[in-house]
Amino acid sequence: MTTSADISVPTPEEVELRAGVNQMKAVAVALLVGAAIAFVISRALEAEQPWLGYVRATAEAAMVGALADWFAVNALFKRPLGLPIPHTAIVPERKDEIGVGLGNFIQENFLAGDVVAEKLEATGLSRTLGEWLQVPENARTVVTEVSTIAAAVSQKLSHDKNVELVVDTMLRDRLAEKGEQLEHELPGFPELHSWTKALFSSMHREFGEATHMVDSAVRPRIEAELVVLAHHLANDEALQARIDKWIISVIVHIADSGRAEIGHLIAQTVEDWDPQELVDRVEPHVGRDLQFIRINGTLVGGLAGLLIFIGSEFLF
Repeated sequence: MTTSADISVPTPEEVELRAGVNQMKAVAVALLVGAAIAFVISRALEAEQPWLGYVRATAEAAMVGALADWFAVNALFKRPLGLPIPHTAIVPERKDEIGVGLGNFIQENFLAGDVVAEKLEATGLSRTLGEWLQVPENARTVVTEVSTIAAAVSQKLSHDKNVELVVDTMLRDRLAEKGEQLEHELPGFPELHSWTKALFSSMHREFGEATHMVDSAVRPRIEAELVVLAHHLANDEALQARIDKWIISVIVHIADSGRAEIGHLIAQTVEDWDPQELVDRVEPHVGRDLQFIRINGTLVGGLAGLLIFIGSEFLF
């Protein structure tokens, strides 16, 4: 289960984003303070300098726009001024609903079988893979990675006594098939167990030497065959169509079978997060744009106030 501790430590990217958000917050606050200063000065001197009425109206509307957008932006993540105003602190208060909605969105729009099939059909999977594998260096990389994994698995199995027991049992079962008398006699022959153990060790050793060793004579042959296969994948359209159809059918089946579980996992993961830590992790990614909303609110509000004042002066 995912716990709040999993998201409590910000990543370096989030630290950098947070710094950018703080910078934009400073700009937004500076504009609000500037509008407030302009309003006070123009209001105080407006009687002596009537033209300052335009400045006062602009500054007044700019403050209104800035404060309104400050309230709207903060209401997403917290309660402005700590007041229990309805429909504020939306993200932490509706965290669980957001998680369910996110899970359903991904489930329906990214993991639906027809969506997955459409995206995969447009990629030309086998042709792209074939073109990539035709490069000898790429084929060599694939063989190296596969052999490394296979060698690790083989090494693990070689130390597993249960595997030796399975090999020993399988051989005994196949030889029981030769006769009931032989079946009863086999446990009395310790040489058989030694032989199966030696066989398993030999198989493991030969496999490792054949695939994992850099100077193995087998690996160049595997790489060469892989390049030949890649050539067919890249140029044989009929083969491409058959392989793509098979790959897509498998992936679509997996997506259709597991998308409900994935959607539930996303919802459950978000539900397990601490609300404040969720805010701390989400806000840096969208906060910079939200601060631009505050800045634009200040500027647009000021412009609107100026136009309204001009219109009122013209009409009245």
